[in-house]
Amino acid sequence: MSSLEIYLQVIREGFPDLQLQNVEFNRDGLCNDVVIVDQEWVFRFGQDDWARNLFSQEARVLELLKGRLNVALPHLEAQTSQYVMHRYLKGTEFTRAALLSHPVSAREKLLDQLGEMLHQLHSIPFATLDQQGIGRSPAFRDRDWWIRFYQELENELFDHLNRYQRSQVAAHFEPVLSGTLPWSSPEVLIHCDITSYHLLYDPEKVELCGLLDFGVAGKGDPATDVAVLLQHWGESVVSRISKTYPMWHEVIDRARFWMGTLEYQWALSALRGDQSMRFVHLGNPRDVYPVGHQG
Repeated sequence: MSSLEIYLQVIREGFPDLQLQNVEFNRDGLCNDVVIVDQEWVFRFGQDDWARNLFSQEARVLELLKGRLNVALPHLEAQTSQYVMHRYLKGTEFTRAALLSHPVSAREKLLDQLGEMLHQLHSIPFATLDQQGIGRSPAFRDRDWWIRFYQELENELFDHLNRYQRSQVAAHFEPVLSGTLPWSSPEVLIHCDITSYHLLYDPEKVELCGLLDFGVAGKGDPATDVAVLLQHWGESVVSRISKTYPMWHEVIDRARFWMGTLEYQWALSALRGDQSMRFVHLGNPRDVYPVGHQG
């Protein structure tokens, strides 16, 4: 049986009344396979035990966030050891191209809303996160982690790079290795995957309307979320959120660093055998200023 056939069998066993007339199957995720039934129900199946073990924290995060953000969130209708299920959220993927297709005033409105949403997410008190049992995101990184990662790059990746590439990697990591880029921040609730395909908007109303997939959400550095925004929309676009996201100037250099390491993380994972990481860098905008830029 194919993966989809197995998933549909599980869905039929749990929800025998569903007609399953229109089924969409998405295997693009790095953690979950997604089955959308009749444009009404979404089933996210963990690809492995690690992904499935994240469901419990995701449920706690979504419960905590009810009514706190300016966009709709998934409401989990079912959670099992294999999948989580929620209603389908309507909206259009909020891509860079979609954003730039609007007049300047509409772009500013959307980016102001994005900044507000990020501020709402990052402003939840740490004590509240503790009370709700929210642990660290799997993407949590401290300075020691980055130092170890750079050593791994030297040991495993550098032999595959030319001299210019090695010098670029070394230059990018220098602010962290030397300590000139401080790596200390209060931990906040981060989504960690605010990509263009997880953020939904209504092009007619010109407003953001949904945020999907809190599978790797948890405590972490707010710069992590900003780094993902830089990756998908570019800094010249995303910098507008500084008007409604007060932490922008505090986090931007760490976000620039984080964003600049993504290709190295993917390359090392691919080198170690995870072939799904070979091409994930394709299609992202090349639009980010160097660490320390003051313009």
